[in-house]
Amino acid sequence: MHQTAKKAFDELGYSKGKKIPSVASLRAEYAVTLSEKKKAYAEYREAKTQTRELLTARANVDRLLNISGQGRERDAERTDL
Repeated sequence: MHQTAKKAFDELGYSKGKKIPSVASLRAEYAVTLSEKKKAYAEYREAKTQTRELLTARANVDRLLNISGQGRERDAERTDL
């Protein structure tokens, strides 16, 4: 695990004189990132709910227009007889 961690820090440029971040600073950065993630996820859930509602409304309108269109065709056929 140590070698994997060292390799990851080396790829980030910490082996070239850059100081490795402290655990406290990493935890603080993680806390900020986690709060941003929770906020973004809440926005995602809201957008997903709105999308589902819009798709349901669209399906209902399509169904109603199709039914009313079929009803008109039947009425036209009856007048032709």
